[in-house]
Amino acid sequence: MHRSPHAHIVLWIHDDDREAACSKIRSCVPARWRPMGASEDDDAAADAELQRDTAAAEADPTHPKPHHDPSQGYVGPCDSGGAKGEWVPPPADPVLLRRYFRITERKQVHVCKEVFKPGCRKEGNRCSGHFPQPRHLSKAPFFDEDNICYRYYCPRFQDRNIGPHIPELLLIMNSHQNVQRIIDTCWSFYLLK
Repeated sequence: MHRSPHAHIVLWIHDDDREAACSKIRSCVPARWRPMGASEDDDAAADAELQRDTAAAEADPTHPKPHHDPSQGYVGPCDSGGAKGEWVPPPADPVLLRRYFRITERKQVHVCKEVFKPGCRKEGNRCSGHFPQPRHLSKAPFFDEDNICYRYYCPRFQDRNIGPHIPELLLIMNSHQNVQRIIDTCWSFYLLK
């Protein structure tokens, strides 16, 4: 998609709405990950565990922030770090949830390029897009001081290469998005590149 027609857009949000708007940013697939050989009963247990972990992260402001471990490696859309499996799409009803899943699956997966070749790792092993992302269970973004960027809701290991987006905008625009909370010192570079 490099050099495809695209736009860099800045949306100014009223100070009173900033936190609520930023908490809508997601870096995950709206579906269930099912490891090979797992049953629907396993899905229900995994969902309950994820909901419990997310609720704990939301309730505790001192919840430890994730730290990216470069040894996790860089992954493609079907690589789950060695665990084979597949995304189980949501049911056809509601239709919008199914459409959101399809758009996310087609347009939001980041695949790192080869090291020292044109793309996100042209200068070394580190991805310029900050992928893979660490697991982050809170819907409130947090500032990652090591990488000078915000991290967004990324509940599962398998979500770590999903680009940040706002579900409603993804449904309306049906296009790839990279939605970021602006950092005072870096916004002009990205907007004007």
